[in-house]
Amino acid sequence: PTTPLYAFGHGLSYTQFTYADLSIAPGASAIDIACRVSNAGTRDGEEVVQLYVRDVVASVTRPVKQLVGFARVPLAAGASTRLRFTLDLSQLAFFDADMRFVVEPGEFEVMIGASSADLRLRGGFVLAGRVRELRTADLVPTDVECGA
Repeated sequence: PTTPLYAFGHGLSYTQFTYADLSIAPGASAIDIACRVSNAGTRDGEEVVQLYVRDVVASVTRPVKQLVGFARVPLAAGASTRLRFTLDLSQLAFFDADMRFVVEPGEFEVMIGASSADLRLRGGFVLAGRVRELRTADLVPTDVECGA
């Protein structure tokens, strides 16, 4: 088979983590994506929470999953925290058929999980408006807040 032995982001832990309460709030220049991560095990541990997006229909072929943010979250046994990703629209940009760096309107799928193969939450949003042309220098990394 051509599948890798371990998926991107794969890791081992001595505890179990659960994901819940996905919320997605599109804005004019960013998308707020939040979820709750809990340590459901009996040991303290760390989880790397990964945020992926997928452009459902684009003018050119796009990745099935694109990593756009992540956070390493230490949690005591039984504890939970809320993560809030602020996904800047520039993270959705790509080079179109005319080699312009653009963000196209359309439907996007959001996936959050422990690895590219272990996706625990799924949702989506629709980006409205016109095609926006950017410069690669306009890329803004995804901001992550962790708390309560």
